[in-house]
Amino acid sequence: MANEAFKQRLREAYQRAGGQEAVERRAKIAQTTLSYWVGPAKKLPPPDRLAELAAACDVTVEWLLTGAAPAVSGIDQQLLAVVLEEVDRYLARPRRGGRRRIMIPADKAALAAKIYALVAQRLAEDRTPKRSGDIQTLIANLLLQQ
Repeated sequence: MANEAFKQRLREAYQRAGGQEAVERRAKIAQTTLSYWVGPAKKLPPPDRLAELAAACDVTVEWLLTGAAPAVSGIDQQLLAVVLEEVDRYLARPRRGGRRRIMIPADKAALAAKIYALVAQRLAEDRTPKRSGDIQTLIANLLLQQ
């Protein structure tokens, strides 16, 4: 059942994302549909529509549903690309004995996510210069500590 807290989070999300019309365009839904979900609706949007709305508003589905997770899902794609490149470089380097590091995809993703979070936090705190070479060095140092 669609509760008032969900409707309020949806209103807040679409207002921050540029307004109702902008979200309707991005999510490819009719104006009456979004108005219905924030108004008289007694049920939540179907899962596929909920995912489209979250993406159009740049929030997580979990936040729309519960309000518990961080609202913004945005990722700095350029920083993520640098992190992934450095993780690949780190894994390709031979260890002692000449053998390469091998990780299953899930472990590699977890490592990249952890490094991304640490770098993003340091950049947000402005403890690290934002030049590309410095970011790569920071990532390499963090990887060596793992």
